[in-house]
Amino acid sequence: MATDWRQGWEDALFAEDTALQEFARASARGLGITALEEIDGQIQARIRIPQGGVSVQVALARHSLRNWTFCLAQVLRTAPEIGRSLLTDPDPTLPAFLSRLGWPLFPLGLHDVQLQAVPPSCQEPCPYCLGILVEVGWMIEADPWVLLSLRGLSRADARRLLQGMVGSGGQDAHSEGWIPPSESFWGNARALRGFHPHIFLGAASAPPKITLGTPPLADADERRSLEYRLACLYDPGAEETN
Repeated sequence: MATDWRQGWEDALFAEDTALQEFARASARGLGITALEEIDGQIQARIRIPQGGVSVQVALARHSLRNWTFCLAQVLRTAPEIGRSLLTDPDPTLPAFLSRLGWPLFPLGLHDVQLQAVPPSCQEPCPYCLGILVEVGWMIEADPWVLLSLRGLSRADARRLLQGMVGSGGQDAHSEGWIPPSESFWGNARALRGFHPHIFLGAASAPPKITLGTPPLADADERRSLEYRLACLYDPGAEETN
């Protein structure tokens, strides 16, 4: 089983079609690429040709952050070391592991890739698109987060989600240095939609004092739950006495 990111990408794309793979590699060698970058989960490329230029866009089907939250929770339960690697550099076995869980990172073939060349090539298969796909493999080899971003998970989102699950560096939720994710800490209190910040200006030499209004709570049980979570955050010993 390949653990090399670039090789895994090409194997997934060409599925042992060595003739097509060689054609793609030859096309890549002949491209005059002037721009190649990942922007908002898509690859944007610009190629110089005698007639002017060609723009190529590469995209994969993207998972929502909600689905990624569920996926990462599965990974942490079954392979915590692989999950924690997303806080730094993704483990090279991550694609194979996610595939077994039903969350493929690599495309399931060329048909699984959204490709667009403007203007389109008159040649089939398109040498511009295939050549750029080879170059994308080198981008992923240099930074696997390119592949994760194509699937809808940015580095910042992964860190935020994982910190909320295991704490930074594998610490538990009450360890020093843990940062509660703001959008999930309040549970189902829906506080973020109801907070009303108040800013009080004092002396010119003093910094402004900022307070937050009371979060809206649905019922008394929810209030007690919120108060308990706050107590555990600011006084970890409170959990032991409850």
